[in-house]
Amino acid sequence: MAFGGMVALNKRVHEGGSWLVRISLAQVGKWLVDQGQVPESDLKNVPADFSFEEVVDWSTTSDTPMGRLVHLAPVLSLSETPTGWDRPSVPLGYHDPVWPERSK
Repeated sequence: MAFGGMVALNKRVHEGGSWLVRISLAQVGKWLVDQGQVPESDLKNVPADFSFEEVVDWSTTSDTPMGRLVHLAPVLSLSETPTGWDRPSVPLGYHDPVWPERSK
C-alpha cells in the first residue's frame, strides 16, 4: 500500500502535479495470501521450537498501566532512531475518547 504513495511522490518530484492513488486493503490482503507460503525446503533448517533462553533474548519489558509487560522486542535496530513505542498497551477504556497530543 505504501508503494503507491511512494510512486506518487516520486512522480510529483519528477513530473510535478498531484496524483491520486486508489488502493484496497482487502485486495492487498488477497495479494499477500496469493503469494503462498514459504516453500518447505526453505524451512528445513528452522527449529520446530525455540528454547526459553532464545525467547528471552528476543524479548523486552515495558511498564504499562496493567503492570510490567514482557513482549517480543522490535526485530531490527536503527543506528540513529530508537525503537519502541510511546504509548504502551493499556486496558480497554483506559483513555478518554479524545485524540492524544502529538509526540514531540
